[in-house]
Amino acid sequence: MRIHEADLRVVAYGDFTFIDPLGDLEKFVEGIELPPEFVTSPISLNICCDSAAVPENPPLEANVQGNNDFEHNIVGPLPFSRHLHPHGVPSRRNIIFEQAVTYRMIWLKNIIDFGLTGACKLTALEFTDNDIKVLEEGLRPFGNIANDFTLPSLRTLMRYMEAWRIGLSRHFPVIHFPTFRLGNCIPELILAIAALGAVQALEEHTSRKLYKAARAVALERLQVDRFDSQPETNSSSDDISRILKLQSAQTLVFLLIYSTWARDASVVTEGFELHEPILQYMRGSDVAKHDHSIEQTWIEWALSETERRIFFLAFCFFDIHTIIYNRPPSIFTREIHLRLPCSVEEWQATDDQEWAACRQAKPSDPISFKSALESLVTAEAVGWETLPCAFGNLILLHGVLQRIYLQRQLSFGSNLGDQKIHEIHSALSSWASIWQRVSGSDLHPNSEHGPIPFTSVAFLTVAYVRTHMDIGPHMLLASRDPKAVASALFSIAPLQRHSNLTSALLHAIHSLSLPVAFGIEHVARSQSILWCCQHAVCALECAIFLSKWLETIATTQMSNPLEPYESHILSSVESVIKEAVDSADWEHTDTPSWFQGPRHMGIAVLKVWSKIFSEKSAWAITVHVGECLNEYARMYERSFQHMT
Repeated sequence: MRIHEADLRVVAYGDFTFIDPLGDLEKFVEGIELPPEFVTSPISLNICCDSAAVPENPPLEANVQGNNDFEHNIVGPLPFSRHLHPHGVPSRRNIIFEQAVTYRMIWLKNIIDFGLTGACKLTALEFTDNDIKVLEEGLRPFGNIANDFTLPSLRTLMRYMEAWRIGLSRHFPVIHFPTFRLGNCIPELILAIAALGAVQALEEHTSRKLYKAARAVALERLQVDRFDSQPETNSSSDDISRILKLQSAQTLVFLLIYSTWARDASVVTEGFELHEPILQYMRGSDVAKHDHSIEQTWIEWALSETERRIFFLAFCFFDIHTIIYNRPPSIFTREIHLRLPCSVEEWQATDDQEWAACRQAKPSDPISFKSALESLVTAEAVGWETLPCAFGNLILLHGVLQRIYLQRQLSFGSNLGDQKIHEIHSALSSWASIWQRVSGSDLHPNSEHGPIPFTSVAFLTVAYVRTHMDIGPHMLLASRDPKAVASALFSIAPLQRHSNLTSALLHAIHSLSLPVAFGIEHVARSQSILWCCQHAVCALECAIFLSKWLETIATTQMSNPLEPYESHILSSVESVIKEAVDSADWEHTDTPSWFQGPRHMGIAVLKVWSKIFSEKSAWAITVHVGECLNEYARMYERSFQHMT
């Protein structure tokens, strides 16, 4: 089926308001010119200090002493520089870092030779044999806490990194690739990125090991962090400390993302434990101070912008935890005193000249988060001179979602009241108008605007649903128990018929129509359209909300005839279900019965959504959502049969 542009636009509804020796093998490899990393053996972290071998390379101290200008202008941190010695680990392990001094000096020489300045261009994910040696030495002191972990080969690591870059990095734009180099990263950040990439590469078993190792190293470093306890002596060491703190925060946030969508409930709980250290960074760093710097070089700006973006990504995932796990907000919107992220053009500029040209083309800096959120609520957003980027727009939507959550906490009943509902609808309508101006109403995940606008629409639907249904206390997804989740959702009280439900219902129908339009079988098998996690949990809420409304219609339409808008909504649901029946193999399912009334259409909605998430995908949460929907549909059918 050909999907026309018109089919991918948000509909305007008018007033209806996600080894050992290699020997001959080495000669053989050299003879056929295979890359050296092809035979690089894994390195175990379970290494005794006494047996740690030091490579025979001449020390390079004389080559790097006195190069303060270089150290002041670096972008990546110096994990093995003199300033970070002994890499923030306890003194009992310092002897291991003394054995690694040669590699530290090689690392510094590589950075000097690399010459990272404001005019350079680089291959973002380049990772050399020398880099992996430095990584091995960086991990060696943590062998006691990750003693069952074996570092994958260079080839395997790069495969994971590429899977992350291609499949995930556009969803989380917090790595500034023009100034990013893997060889400059602290070990746990490399492992955390690799863990996410391994999931994307469908290697969940290895991803779990990488995640565990990254988490162990990151938490150990937090316990023995020596930066805050030592006064900085010069601007160079201050810059390095700042970069290391940023990369530690990036590590924790990537681990938070991993745990949010993990298969096991225990790993989900581990994600909750990361809130506190991330909050310590958010509240203890000087992000706000650097955010208002006026005169900055491209390198300085890239660091400040990355700090701001990782702050906001943490806020977004804290809010996702509030939405899907019913966790109270860890940080409130009023605590955030930052400007929204910069434009895509500035962020993707590959050198200082291109960046400067992008800056000159912009009329003003991005609006502050607080001002933007306030103007959404007061319906003043349409006149913004500078529009936020897609990531900034998603951040604002999470701000509105937090506001809805807090309104729910202050409400005495399940209904927010007409005035509050009107205020929320107005804010969401203003947000949608900005979204259309930013993304051009393009609802394809592979559009030139990236996947974030597509993900944003899913959260927009959740915002409408949460305005009218108090689903939060019934969200037991953290249990990873489909029966418990379905049972809790089934206990939600029926919806009351009201015209102010129209926007939420139309968005829920539109959410279902997208995978149907792309093809259910295609979406289910590839997950290339509904990028797993965010869309899966949003779909769960849409399915429950729509089926609840259809059940209400079924039980009340005899005594209370349908309003014209309700008839229109029922007709829209029926149309989507008909196309869903045609676009998938339903085997022995009695699909003709789906058109026998609102209650049967409710069953159809649940089964269509469950089929979309029925196939194995990279991320376990999607399968879990499908299982929850299947279980809910069975409960719904049993209750219906009991009634008849």
